[in-house]
Amino acid sequence: MSTIHLQKVATLPMDQGLLNQAVGFFNAASRCFADVAISPSIHNSPMTPGVVCAAFSVELYLKLIYLLATGSPQRGHKLKELFAALPAKEQQRVTMKYGNPEIAAHVAQMSDAFVTWRYEHEHESLTINPSALMAVATACHLAVREMKPELTVFGENTCV
Repeated sequence: MSTIHLQKVATLPMDQGLLNQAVGFFNAASRCFADVAISPSIHNSPMTPGVVCAAFSVELYLKLIYLLATGSPQRGHKLKELFAALPAKEQQRVTMKYGNPEIAAHVAQMSDAFVTWRYEHEHESLTINPSALMAVATACHLAVREMKPELTVFGENTCV
């Protein structure tokens, strides 16, 4: 593979840039979580990179929702804190999209995933539900699309 040079050719608004990155990391997580058949009896999915990408996607989505709701950027990696900082209306919106009132507890369980799973080798054990992580990302995506439908997503009907 040859060297890739990424140059910023246009300045995107922060909300569109955050959405692009959130979708990109969601896509990367989805690819990692795919059940890849190496042979008829051996399957492989790179779980650790998938968890890291999915957790980062959730982080970016939560920061985007906060930005859309308040007009201010947000920092940090702890999903629990990012979710708790959302205005109540936006927490409720994400909860409705998630379809489970226990979302805050689920987010708390995955709060440090982006940091801890990057350094999996430093832990004796780690536990996470990748499906719940992707479901939170999906709920956040749906909330963003409802909050600001004019943001564009490649390959997606922007009239959602």
